[in-house]
Amino acid sequence: MWLVFLISGFWHGAAWNFVVWGAFHGFFLIADRIFLLKFFAAIGKAPSILITFIITLVGWVLFRAETLPYAIHYLGRM
Repeated sequence: MWLVFLISGFWHGAAWNFVVWGAFHGFFLIADRIFLLKFFAAIGKAPSILITFIITLVGWVLFRAETLPYAIHYLGRM
């Protein structure tokens, strides 16, 4: 699955931010199946929603930024 998301990053454009975006989503898809489901069940619904929102927000920054250095700079300023 990680490879599929990495390839989808290339499909959106050859810029590094899209490649990192694909790897980012692939990583969290795998992490969700391995340990995040149990973690989210243990911490409750509200914290799970907040953590999911933050992870999604970081992914949006990676996707929307014009370059990877700009995305890193933007995330650092958040």
